[in-house]
Amino acid sequence: MKNLNILAVLLVFGIFSCAEVEEEKESTQTEIKSEENLIERMPGMYREYYPGKKQLKITGPLDPENKRNGTWESFYENGQKNSATYFVNGIKNGHSIVYYPNGNVHYVGEYRKDEKAGLWKIYNEKGELISEDNF
Repeated sequence: MKNLNILAVLLVFGIFSCAEVEEEKESTQTEIKSEENLIERMPGMYREYYPGKKQLKITGPLDPENKRNGTWESFYENGQKNSATYFVNGIKNGHSIVYYPNGNVHYVGEYRKDEKAGLWKIYNEKGELISEDNF
């Protein structure tokens, strides 16, 4: 009798454990689905949105191999532009500019084959030039 009681307890525990695993699995699948809905891939174009799909987060053109190609822009959640960087076949290769949330330029420069090149200017949040670096 004692063994039957233990067996019953183990069976009940096992059933609840399986139910919890299924709930976790469903929850994870729901999270993945909601994340997938925030990304749109179309031929030659990529768009990613903040949760709720009310605001664009990142956008840019893709080459035939789905690599970044052209000017890619990112935005803060309030819609203010965060950055713009030029890519060629997935590699930073051209002008890049990053903004503070207040809209002022944070830094600006050029990339050549994914490395900083030439003069880079860094500004404070008030828009005042604070340094220049030559690469």
